[in-house]
Amino acid sequence: MSTTFKVIVDNKNVEIARRNSIGNGKVKITWLNPLAKFLDDKCDVYPIDNTAQGVTYLEDLKLLDKYHSFDNIQQARDINSKNAQDEKLKALEQDVKRCFEKINTLNNKVNKYINLTY
Repeated sequence: MSTTFKVIVDNKNVEIARRNSIGNGKVKITWLNPLAKFLDDKCDVYPIDNTAQGVTYLEDLKLLDKYHSFDNIQQARDINSKNAQDEKLKALEQDVKRCFEKINTLNNKVNKYINLTY
């Protein structure tokens, strides 16, 4: 079973990928448009010649391309979501660290000023 997927750009249908079954619940994604991978992961995709079978967003096609299985899509989404959360947490930790460094610098300057004036 195979399905061709499109996106809609400026009211025009643009074919971007083809999903083909390769047996044992595995699929192969063939990219019909090399620029498609650069679109936003949450970009809606639409089946042209078959049912979507769980593919809603470009991210789904990317995950199928990487993991070759429908069974792994939700697991991969969860991993991607956790990785994104981890990256946000690391960035937040770095921001907090920079803020504390600035606070310490200002605190040192205030203490020097106080020591100079008394």
